[in-house]
Amino acid sequence: MGDQYGNELFVLMVHDAIRNFKTRSFSFIDIFSQNFLRNHNFSEPAPVYNNNLLLFKIIFNGKSRVIGDSLLVSGAIYIQPRSYSIHKLEYSCSYKTRDKGLKDMFNVDIEYGYENSVDTLMCLKYISFNNFFKVLNKDDTSYFRVIGSFWDTYRNIKPTIIVDLNNEIDPKSASRKENYEIIVGDKEIKIDNIQVSGKYLYIRLKDEDIQGKKDQCRISIRDLKDINGNILDTRKSIELYQYRELFVQGYNKNMLFIDTCKMQYLPLEQNCISKYSGNYNYWMNTPENIKR
Repeated sequence: MGDQYGNELFVLMVHDAIRNFKTRSFSFIDIFSQNFLRNHNFSEPAPVYNNNLLLFKIIFNGKSRVIGDSLLVSGAIYIQPRSYSIHKLEYSCSYKTRDKGLKDMFNVDIEYGYENSVDTLMCLKYISFNNFFKVLNKDDTSYFRVIGSFWDTYRNIKPTIIVDLNNEIDPKSASRKENYEIIVGDKEIKIDNIQVSGKYLYIRLKDEDIQGKKDQCRISIRDLKDINGNILDTRKSIELYQYRELFVQGYNKNMLFIDTCKMQYLPLEQNCISKYSGNYNYWMNTPENIKR
C-alpha cells in the first residue's frame, strides 16, 4: 500500500463514528458514545428490512441549541433489535445561503454487517464521505493589489509615498492611518495625511529626517478596499467538494502480492505496481460525481 493511499484511508477511517465511538469523529456526532444522543432529536423507530434482516430505522435531526440557526443536520441510524447492533449510519450537514437555499457541507454514510451469517462479528461494509471546502483561486488576476510604490520627487512638499494600485481606491478605508505601518531604517514614521486620486494613494509623512534613508523604507497596508469593496490582496475562492469512499470486498484473508514495492513520491505513471497473485481483482477508484 502506498503512503499516499494509506494517508487517504486514515483520513477516511477517522470519520467512522461507529468504530471510533470513544473518540471524536466529525462535527455534532463528536464523541459518538457521549454526544450523539445529547446533540440530536429522534423519531419513533420504524421497521425496515435489509434482505431478510429486520432493522429499526430511526430518523434524527440536530438540536438547534447545538447547531445554531444557520445549519441543518439530519440523518438516520439503523439498529438490529435483537442485538442492538448498529448496521448503518447516514449523516448530512447543510448550511443556509442567502440566494441558493441549502448547500451541502458534508455527508457521511457508513454501513456495517455480518460477513457470512448473523453469528459472525460485525464488519465494515463501506464508508463514504464527502465535504465542501473553499480554496484560493491562484489564477485570479483581478484581485485588488499593489502594482508598485515610489517616492514623490516632483513636488517640493513633505516626504510623500505614492502607491499605485490596480483598481480605484475606496477613500474611506484609505483615510484610516491605523491601516498603515511605515518603517524607514529602524524607525516607524508617522503619517501627516493621506490622499486618494483614482488608483493612486498619496501618503504624506511627518517632517522627519529621513533623507539618505529612503531606500530603507518598508510599508505595510491592511484592510484597504477598492470602490467595489474588494479587500487588498484577497483572491477569490473556489468552492469544491472532495469525495472519499471505501468498499470492503473481504476480511481476514491472506493476500499474496507479486512485484511488491512501496509507492515513491513520484507521478503515478513513474511508480511501481503491486499485483495480487490470486483469482480476484482488488482496485480503488475515485467517484466522477464532482460538484463545483
